[in-house]
Amino acid sequence: MVPSAPGDGQFDAVYVPVRTAQQMLGRDYLDTVTVSTVSTGEVTRLTKQIAVELRTRHHIAATAPDDFTVASQARSAIAKGGMRTDISRAMMGNADGLDKVTLAQLSQTLEHASRTMAILLASIAAVSLVVGGIGIMNIMLLSVTERTREIGIRRAVGAQSAEVMQQFLLEAVILSVGGGLLGIALGAGASLMVARLVQWSTELSWVAVAVSFTISAAVGILFGYYPARQASRMTPMTSLRYE
Repeated sequence: MVPSAPGDGQFDAVYVPVRTAQQMLGRDYLDTVTVSTVSTGEVTRLTKQIAVELRTRHHIAATAPDDFTVASQARSAIAKGGMRTDISRAMMGNADGLDKVTLAQLSQTLEHASRTMAILLASIAAVSLVVGGIGIMNIMLLSVTERTREIGIRRAVGAQSAEVMQQFLLEAVILSVGGGLLGIALGAGASLMVARLVQWSTELSWVAVAVSFTISAAVGILFGYYPARQASRMTPMTSLRYE
């Protein structure tokens, strides 16, 4: 195999059987063996296993030094970095645990990013709930104002304040629950569409659906209480005189 010069845009190579190459070069051994792993977490373990296997095949005593070199990309990067000798030696001494440290740091970074994203989404959801609740309250206040004469007639024929409050609270809950069900349907449809078009793995959590439904009802009760209370405090005479 003939590698290209540094900076060359192409890579020329010739692949031949190992025995043929040894005969052509007049050698009965291999200079270099390249091994790749499925994941970076296997580099350290596999490096140690290769070293043990080579010592066994070369019949090296336990107290004798290696007659070979097993280098990973991390070791090569450190060796070629132009560092001071003492710093390079210290880092090379800890190179066996370099992959584990890197994976641990990567795991912490991903966990931190996931936590940050969850907080961000929760904040957006909270703001959306507040805005939606204010919208429900405004709609119910407008409904109370437009239906003042209706409230007066109901009070005049014997409806109690609690019954009027219950009516408007129920309307607010229906509005919020209807919006929540519509949001759940849109979210489920969007997840299915993403899974089909982008080929991403999506999962619909029924716990999240139940929590969303409960929160929708709670928002309706919370923001619909004030308009319902205003409606229940109207007297029949005031309501019937309203134009």
